[in-house]
Amino acid sequence: SSGINAEYGLRYFWCSTRRTLSTLLYIALSTMDTCMCFVHVPVTCSLLLSRDQAMFGSMVICASWTIVFKFLQKMGMFVVMLLSVSRAIVIARPFTRIRKIHVISAFIGYFIFLMVHDFIELSCSEFKYSSDGPFCYAAKDQSCAPYA
Repeated sequence: SSGINAEYGLRYFWCSTRRTLSTLLYIALSTMDTCMCFVHVPVTCSLLLSRDQAMFGSMVICASWTIVFKFLQKMGMFVVMLLSVSRAIVIARPFTRIRKIHVISAFIGYFIFLMVHDFIELSCSEFKYSSDGPFCYAAKDQSCAPYA
């Protein structure tokens, strides 16, 4: 249900003729919501199979899922923050025009920061499946201890 709503939102904002800052941020947010719904497929499979590893039995899927899931969570929160701050500025100063280039630059900058940060953090991680969750997580690898 949530995935369908995110997809409808994405389609609505994508077909919008006016590409305002809010519209662009809603497109980014709807895209991340739609992707987040698809990322939950391995978790759903695991739950339906009595918390068996299912798709998480593959280390490639386990590692990929962990990276994508964490990335989508962080970027989604950042886009919501960009939307909130831009709206707060417009409310506080109604005649202030927020330039798209500044917001898009912040988005791209945070995207690059997350890529570098996650690469460094996850390069010294071991990916494990937890049936409590049921999902994969990144545990610090002890062989990287001197560098962490």
